[in-house]
Amino acid sequence: MIICPICDSQSNSEKIYKPRGTLVDMEVFMCHECSHIFSTKKSKASKPTSDNIQAKIQKISCDADYTEVRVGKQQMTDKDFDRLVNYSIKNPDFVIKDVLDTCSARGHFIEKVKNYWGDDVNIDAIEPDPYMAVKYVDSDNFKVFIGELENYEIKKKFDVVYSCHSLEHYKNPIKVFSFASKVINKNGLFIINVPNIMTLDTYQGFDEYFYDYHLQYFCPNTLTLLSQKMGFMAEEIYESGSDLVIFFRKRTVLDYNNNKRKTKNLHLIKNGVTQRDCNIKNEQYYLDKYCLSEKSYLFSVGRFTEEKDLVTMINGYLFSKLKVKLVIAGDGDTEYSSKVKKLAASKNIILTGYIFGDELQSLFSNAKIFLLSSTHEVAAPITVLEAMSYNLSILLSDIDVNQILPLENSSYFSAGDYKDFSKSLLWLFNNEHDNYNNVSYLEENHNWDSIANETHALYKTIIAYRNEFNTPKPLTTF
Repeated sequence: MIICPICDSQSNSEKIYKPRGTLVDMEVFMCHECSHIFSTKKSKASKPTSDNIQAKIQKISCDADYTEVRVGKQQMTDKDFDRLVNYSIKNPDFVIKDVLDTCSARGHFIEKVKNYWGDDVNIDAIEPDPYMAVKYVDSDNFKVFIGELENYEIKKKFDVVYSCHSLEHYKNPIKVFSFASKVINKNGLFIINVPNIMTLDTYQGFDEYFYDYHLQYFCPNTLTLLSQKMGFMAEEIYESGSDLVIFFRKRTVLDYNNNKRKTKNLHLIKNGVTQRDCNIKNEQYYLDKYCLSEKSYLFSVGRFTEEKDLVTMINGYLFSKLKVKLVIAGDGDTEYSSKVKKLAASKNIILTGYIFGDELQSLFSNAKIFLLSSTHEVAAPITVLEAMSYNLSILLSDIDVNQILPLENSSYFSAGDYKDFSKSLLWLFNNEHDNYNNVSYLEENHNWDSIANETHALYKTIIAYRNEFNTPKPLTTF
């Protein structure tokens, strides 16, 4: 089964090309759901050994087989650095104190940052290939981690996270955005430079573009779509030569409040939540199905994806040593979901798969605490609003969008920190909470009747504008 790495579509990807001369049996696919182009390979490309490192360095530098996409990374980073300087000048409130280069290669970008900002900026670098970092790995100017992104220990957050010609190498690009969300400060920048597939017709050798080390082929639309899914928004977009460069920052509902003051045609339409009836059909049957009883378990709902960060939740639960069961409703069919399922192989953790209707309502209604460990969301997740409608105690990650909800400080833990999750969970489990304010909040802010009336009024405004000016009313909705 071929699954699109951006939209997760499982049946809408078509094979469009097989590169000539591929050594890993590569095939290129296009997703008809989101238009993303990506490749799969049936075997692994060979990695350099101690006796062929110099050969590979030579190949990276100038061999045509490695394509013009990879050649000239210094030129790419020089331009990106100049863009960052210009951005900082245009935005004087944007202060740069900590910078992370996630694939630092020969160190051109971090050296530029050091030379310009000097000791005012702390610089970290991640480089998976030790032979690339030989010139700066022992430098006192940088903290260098030699290894893969997923093995980097996060100890602080950064104002700028930079990725140059790295994202296209990942089988699961969501993993990179998930990492960035964990390490970027609230108002920080995530700068991405990738080959732009929109310039494919400029290549003299078509097969040079689809070479064996690239797995993703981005254009502005598909990279922006991926970023939006992962809770980011594009601030600046550059298409330069064969490169696509985008400055991203985290996006939350707070952006609506900022933009509303600037744009008179911006409207927020909130999600609605139904107030729950205590009488659920076959409720006891579903509890017996999973050997559960009222208020005897913790509950979570969500897809098994990077941004949901179920690994932090499970590790935090296990660290707490609570004897109650953890029930997670959801599923996934990715590398990450396999990791979640392996980690959850405990008699006290129940994975129900996808459930709906009375079964889902029964597990919501009888849970003691609802848990959500997301590292990023675009808006308050429906599952949290659902949990509030059942008057459940709730434990959430402290990302901005979750903190818009009227919950006490004890309902939050530091996103991505399983020990803080465990500490907060134990406190919440051992202390009673009055959650009846949740119902009044939902009635006031997420009432379906109010939403229907608001939507109806908005449509009337649009129709009146069209009738008066014979043109559609410019409108943005959230």
